[in-house]
Amino acid sequence: MLGPNTLDLGEERLSLRVEEEHYIPYQMVLNYLKEEKEVSEVKVKIRELLQKIVKCDHEKAISLFNELKKFNLREQTVAQIVSICPTSVGELLPLMSFEQKVPNEEVLKEIVEVVKKYITS
Repeated sequence: MLGPNTLDLGEERLSLRVEEEHYIPYQMVLNYLKEEKEVSEVKVKIRELLQKIVKCDHEKAISLFNELKKFNLREQTVAQIVSICPTSVGELLPLMSFEQKVPNEEVLKEIVEVVKKYITS
């Protein structure tokens, strides 16, 4: 029987202890997985997937995360924006689903321009 602090991943079980909850972008997850000493098939597959979809490295993601804070968005919104790195207002708009009030178009354009500065070609 699994306890409340155990994550069942099929053949693999991870013991968890949540000290604090934060929303983090994919780049931070990828960095964590790269530094992990314990390697498993699940971790390798997640790392491979994230390497294909991230658009900026870990350091740039942290900088972008901090710069986006000036827009007074929820942490989960900022984490989604950094993870996805939208390059148009159309791509950004669905990521605003956690916000009680969606910023106006000028602010959305400004957010997109900030994101574009951090994308690795």
